[in-house]
Amino acid sequence: MNRHNVNIVHVCTALLVVYFTEMLIFENLIVTNSETMSQMWVNAIVYTTYLVIDLMLFLLLAFRAPLTRARLQAQGKPHNHVFTYNSEFALASLFVVFMLVDLLALAENVIRHLDEFGLSGEMVQMFSHWTVVFYSYVPVKSVLLGIAFL
Repeated sequence: MNRHNVNIVHVCTALLVVYFTEMLIFENLIVTNSETMSQMWVNAIVYTTYLVIDLMLFLLLAFRAPLTRARLQAQGKPHNHVFTYNSEFALASLFVVFMLVDLLALAENVIRHLDEFGLSGEMVQMFSHWTVVFYSYVPVKSVLLGIAFL
């Protein structure tokens, strides 16, 4: 059965642990509304947190097989059955897309709030209405998450 396959168990466990940790972080540590910080800084914290989490998942997937082999070898267990699935390459590529969406959201957030960096004038007005990524962030990330769990 697949639950006895160390490759599948470690991939699924890593995903679930990171997503559970993400949920705990956003429920208990990350402020999404602040009286003292502007919305630009709150959004920057949120997008940066998601970027770090997605980077962590990417690195976990990229180094899962070598880490599993090293762990099993240290325990004196056979490790020749540990390998990287083709689906792991697809999943790692999907997390690159996750990170790209996070970077786009972070960049748009900064560009949209150039006035907070001391800039003013026509350029600031031109960029202040850029909200394409802002309003599509949740649906895009939801679709990507659905693909990841699929």
